[in-house]
Amino acid sequence: MKPSTSEGTTAISLRNKILLKVFAKRKGKNMGWITVYIRGKSGFEQEVLDRLNGSDFPFMPGTSYEKGLMLCWIPDQRTLRSFKQEIGSKTVFRYRLRFFTNVEALIEQQHNEQSDQPVKSEETT
Repeated sequence: MKPSTSEGTTAISLRNKILLKVFAKRKGKNMGWITVYIRGKSGFEQEVLDRLNGSDFPFMPGTSYEKGLMLCWIPDQRTLRSFKQEIGSKTVFRYRLRFFTNVEALIEQQHNEQSDQPVKSEETT
């Protein structure tokens, strides 16, 4: 029997807190976090969360008010490459995921996508 959404979310949150505490104690020092912005085709967020929650990779999920954008924080002792490996190549390619570690690169990519769209000319009748 599957737990309800609220029970599942509580269990995931509790699991992340425990993992983060264990990870912080293991290193014996204060840990820093890297913000990772993820863009992709619609519907990728739930699959990425499922893949990460099914692993022992420490992360903190975030929220974004922009559609098609997900935020995560990963420990600075981990690499972006290892984060992508936990998500899996099939998921990355299926949803055409793009990863950014700074907001400037994310904004530049958004700007480039907007300028690549064809210009609509006015129709004359």
